[in-house]
Amino acid sequence: MKIHKTPIATRPIVAICGTITSGLGSWLDQQLQPICQTLPTYLKSSFELTEILKQLPDLPAGARLFTADAVSMYTNIDTDHAMPVIRNFLPLTPHNEAIMEALDIIMRNNYFQFGDTNWMQRTGTAMGTPPAPMYATLYFGIYEKETLLSKYSDCLLLYKRYIDDVLGIWHCADENLDRRLWNQFQADLDEFGKLRWEVSQLSETAIFLDLQLTIKNGRVTYTLYEKPLNLHMYLPPHSAHPPGVLRGLVFGMIYRLHRLNSEPDAINDQIRTFFNRLLMRGYQESFLRPIFHLAIAHNLERQQRALAPAQDPAEERLFLHLEYNPVDPPSKKVQQLFEDLLLNPDDGPPLPTICNHKHAPIKINRLIVAYHRPSNLGDLLRPKTMALESGLPVSALCDEMAEARQQQQQHQHQNENAQPAADACTLLYSISEPRR
Repeated sequence: MKIHKTPIATRPIVAICGTITSGLGSWLDQQLQPICQTLPTYLKSSFELTEILKQLPDLPAGARLFTADAVSMYTNIDTDHAMPVIRNFLPLTPHNEAIMEALDIIMRNNYFQFGDTNWMQRTGTAMGTPPAPMYATLYFGIYEKETLLSKYSDCLLLYKRYIDDVLGIWHCADENLDRRLWNQFQADLDEFGKLRWEVSQLSETAIFLDLQLTIKNGRVTYTLYEKPLNLHMYLPPHSAHPPGVLRGLVFGMIYRLHRLNSEPDAINDQIRTFFNRLLMRGYQESFLRPIFHLAIAHNLERQQRALAPAQDPAEERLFLHLEYNPVDPPSKKVQQLFEDLLLNPDDGPPLPTICNHKHAPIKINRLIVAYHRPSNLGDLLRPKTMALESGLPVSALCDEMAEARQQQQQHQHQNENAQPAADACTLLYSISEPRR
């Protein structure tokens, strides 16, 4: 359920993990990502957007922000239209032919179950498949590159898109042309396939992804935006999670607040807010303060010094996956035993050489204990599927809907010459009666 929408809407959730097309979908996603990254409108994350905004020159007077959101983008991408568009965009090579063949298989053969019913997706982006985001990004990105950016290059000071969300900065030097070109630009957004876009008004402020953007003194300032429905349900202190989870949460949030805020005062205010939210979850101030001080100092140090190129951690570290239990020895104890008994033993040979799939030796000098949580009450009590042990199966609801449609058609045929009011009452009763 999309409870933040008005009116409330639904979103279908489909997973193809473990299916016959799962491996092909993962491969296709890897092939499409570098292609999408070459698009001029591609945006990876809000972190990347902040770096782009920092490098923008001073904006002229009258520049304004706008956002656009695609209406049900995945379901409204027409496969018959998207396939030739992408095929014509990609150079004709054997590798690209393999990409197109994989796209055709994935997008035209998406089967899934709902309760005791089986479905085949007839149109739109294949739901639940790994390449779906990159497929949607590439499809409309071709139109943006070949049409929108070239046609409105004088007005678009910035245009970036994250899948179905667009952010732009609009400025037209000719005030007489401004409104006409803006209206034409909105119309051109809807001139590609079946996609339709909801475009905001031009303004000096905008909300995009998790950022609140404002044009101030010719620059775009930004601060972290949090949705009103965000309950900030952080892990409580009595939860049986490794101690490093809270530390990682604090370090990650401090880093995020510094990256997504351009004003120092906003950073300090949001750090205090985050601290108070953890207090409300039950943590003690004396426990939190040292972690916050360490996280702030670590982030300032990272900003001041240039990071040296790091070696690939996969070639140096060995990961030991364990289910976390508070009564088990701490991870430092396990790591010390690994070093004393295997890496640098006093007696006996050291750890034997381990090779990768290419038979090259893997250097191991550290053990990382990777904890995963045990099953909780949610795992035990929450249903995993939509199939219920009692009550009507999904197929019964489908049969009921089909019966209602059939009765509707019969009443429409029998009462073609009846009064509109009587016809409406009869139709309403025929549809609602089976549901009772």
